[in-house]
Amino acid sequence: MLRSGRRAARRLNQVVLCGRLVVDPRVHVKADGLHISELRLVTNDRQESEYHAW
Repeated sequence: MLRSGRRAARRLNQVVLCGRLVVDPRVHVKADGLHISELRLVTNDRQESEYHAW
């Protein structure tokens, strides 16, 4: 069982976010059992880039 858990963990993406939570995180469970977390995060840094156009 441990091996299959390790294999499943390798398929997950990893993201590191730095900031402060605006509200408590919420977890939604979809009909197929998939868990989705909703986070609202605030940071002090402002960056201009292709993905974060201000």
